[in-house]
Amino acid sequence: MSSCVRKVEPKDEVDPDLFCSDIQAEHDRDSLLAIMEEFTQTSRLLRKELAEKEERERRIRELETTVAQKNTQLQQNGTIIRHLREEVLEKHNQLETTANYNQQLKDFITRHGVQVPAYVGGAQMQGGGGQ
Repeated sequence: MSSCVRKVEPKDEVDPDLFCSDIQAEHDRDSLLAIMEEFTQTSRLLRKELAEKEERERRIRELETTVAQKNTQLQQNGTIIRHLREEVLEKHNQLETTANYNQQLKDFITRHGVQVPAYVGGAQMQGGGGQ
């Protein structure tokens, strides 16, 4: 307990415990105010940190949604690319087959000396056989 100063008039009877309790009450009040101020600051800080955490979590959810959408797009693009590759391969095979056919036709014409017009079926039959 803090030391108490006692001022007593000669005829007054003062209870030193009452005087000390007033000083203690003021000290307790100051301590309580300090605690309340610290609580208020801590509370503000915690609310700020909570708001920041909630914002981070919201942003994470947004990013997760964006990633899921991008993954779906990538899967769809992969499917499209596979189909396009298949089409390109099919067209390549068709062109190879056509080129082989054209070469065989050219060889046949050359071997047998057949005269054909410059254009057959819309394709010019010179040099590379339509290639």
